[in-house]
Amino acid sequence: MIQDIFVPSKVGSYYIFHKRVLGFDITTSGIQASLLYFSKNKVVVENSINVVLQDQKPATIINAIKKIATTIGAYDEVVTSLTSSAVIFKELVLPFIGREKIKMIVNYEVEPLLPFSLDEAVIDFLIVNEDKEKAQTTILVAATRKSDLDIYTDYFEKAGIQLTNITLDMFALYDFYRHTMYVAQAHTSLLLVDFGVDAIRILYIQKDLLRS
Repeated sequence: MIQDIFVPSKVGSYYIFHKRVLGFDITTSGIQASLLYFSKNKVVVENSINVVLQDQKPATIINAIKKIATTIGAYDEVVTSLTSSAVIFKELVLPFIGREKIKMIVNYEVEPLLPFSLDEAVIDFLIVNEDKEKAQTTILVAATRKSDLDIYTDYFEKAGIQLTNITLDMFALYDFYRHTMYVAQAHTSLLLVDFGVDAIRILYIQKDLLRS
């Protein structure tokens, strides 16, 4: 949004400008979409649609996305998540602090650990822990092939829908936990289990930090 250049759209958990975000979850059996309204300190689910897929042909998926986007209601942004089954995760400990510094070197740090070339990869990371005393950062790196990511973006492009953001299902689940289901420090560790339609996702969280 243009106002983000001058004023941030969010301060803490308070949304200065309201917006509607349409989120897509593509599985082997169907597409689930939810329309979320962000305003002030509230997030409201305004609508939700599930379309059953008769097959996994690209045309079937594209038509389902079109159907949802034209019937669910008005939206400002569109997001989707890539399944973690297509992603490689690696934990790295770096001898400095700062997201911008990490972005500059993370590709080269993870390159020797990849089963494919860096040119083929799309890489993102989640900061798991910052130790200011030791001046080091623990990150969880996620890497996937561009070709796998292109499959997702191609669905939306051919459906005439502009994607605002693509995340990972695991990262989205962790973020959801941190903002809506946070458990007090009385629990030193926990398992967060998501029983999905075609997969079970398990996060191990220790002292509010994602460990695996």
